[in-house]
Amino acid sequence: MKHTPGPWSALALSAAPAVTLAACTSSDPEPAEPTAAAVEPTPETGTDEDTETVAVTEVDDAGAGVVGSTEGLVTAPWAHPAQNVGEELATVQLASLSVRINDSGRFPGTRDQYFSDGTQALAEGAPVVYLSWTVTNTGDEPVRLGASMVNVRPTADGRNLGYDTNEGFRELGLSPDAVKEYHEDNIYVLGPGESFTEGMNFPLGEIDVLDLDLTFTPRSADGDLEHDLAVNERISVPLART
Repeated sequence: MKHTPGPWSALALSAAPAVTLAACTSSDPEPAEPTAAAVEPTPETGTDEDTETVAVTEVDDAGAGVVGSTEGLVTAPWAHPAQNVGEELATVQLASLSVRINDSGRFPGTRDQYFSDGTQALAEGAPVVYLSWTVTNTGDEPVRLGASMVNVRPTADGRNLGYDTNEGFRELGLSPDAVKEYHEDNIYVLGPGESFTEGMNFPLGEIDVLDLDLTFTPRSADGDLEHDLAVNERISVPLART
């Protein structure tokens, strides 16, 4: 759906979310190592089911070596390099923000992970999915974002997903956190045509279909979250085994 934005403050109310799923091809996968069907973060990850964001540890110098595609992207002045790394899974339109979601690759887990009840969720060496998303302001007006930027929350079988080791981000040239230059007021202005990229990772387990909840909550000129202008979208995308 094409949207022609008006004044910024009315933008999120007038735009209906649009979703474009990327075409997928698949080959016969090799059997995956036995892992949990879905992974919910243990207390070690610092992620709670009711919290808005999934906590990850920022990688030193992440994003310094760009290895993805930067074609058509203009990085916001406060952000790590905007880039598309890996296979496009879908593109979602949230008001004037276009969110391209990429399956950026697989890296072996560097440690075991357990559910809160002590059941093993991931064995060291099992594949970990690295997901990234690039957000672009396709409107004509600046957009004010908070520290959570655009919240992308992956789930499978109703369980939140997360993993807190980040070695793969460095190899991919990605940062799990978009912000390079932090602002004390936690307001980040994304100008028309500007972009940023964020990422997270989680154990692959036996996930074939990944559910993603996306939320954009703009901020007012005073820095307040404008919950009445929030835009939400939920999509499901197939996830390759390799």
